[in-house]
Amino acid sequence: MDNQERKLSSEELEALLKEVETEPEAKILPDVEKPRRKKKKTKIRIDMIIAAIVAVVLVGCVIFMIVHFVGKSNVNSAREASENALQDEKYPEISEVVSNYMRAFLIKDPAKRRAEISKYVDNMGAIDDKEIGYRDYITSYSDIECYTKNGLKPNTYVVYAYYQAKFKNIATAAPSLDVYYVIMDPKPEKSTVFIHNGIKSNDEIDQYIKEVSKDDDVVALKNDVQKELDEACESDRYLKDFINKLKASKQKATQAATKKK
Repeated sequence: MDNQERKLSSEELEALLKEVETEPEAKILPDVEKPRRKKKKTKIRIDMIIAAIVAVVLVGCVIFMIVHFVGKSNVNSAREASENALQDEKYPEISEVVSNYMRAFLIKDPAKRRAEISKYVDNMGAIDDKEIGYRDYITSYSDIECYTKNGLKPNTYVVYAYYQAKFKNIATAAPSLDVYYVIMDPKPEKSTVFIHNGIKSNDEIDQYIKEVSKDDDVVALKNDVQKELDEACESDRYLKDFINKLKASKQKATQAATKKK
């Protein structure tokens, strides 16, 4: 789910679920023989030869510098990516908190739901009723798996949570991927893990997540999940219809919110 998108209300999602139920080729010109010109005897000029040699040397130096610095830049980029490679289920405590946080949204009683969610976040005020209502159409989460990259500071992580989501009245689960920013407060007896909310209000964290999400390993993960979702939609027309309508509605809502600004 895109953190920048406007969340739909539970009523809008319920309405969607009900709908699910019920260039030319160039012309070839003939060759024209050109009149031959008499060649003139060339005079050998030492100054021109020297100038040509100097030019060749200069060009060679420029090429060497370009290759050197570009190559160095590529090596640095590759090294940075390898030093912050995507890790699969490296931190069980993070996976546990993310799983509990996601499933807390499935609690029907509003008071109990908010109380449970508050256990796993650092800013409950960043979660509004729309955020909760947005998940009302999901009946269960399964196969939750957390992939992590190091965050901006020590003991912080960008978490890509993979899961299978079951929707109301639709048999086939939808493979999905959510992104979280998690902070781990290590202590001798037991580490404390919580999800950092309010990413939109923190430009530095938001920009960092966007940058690491461009890494090849993250792009590959996203592509894999999208492929899984496409296959699931092809196997279940109701899921495909719902996903398409959900995307259209979220896009429409986002455009409307943008116009108001």
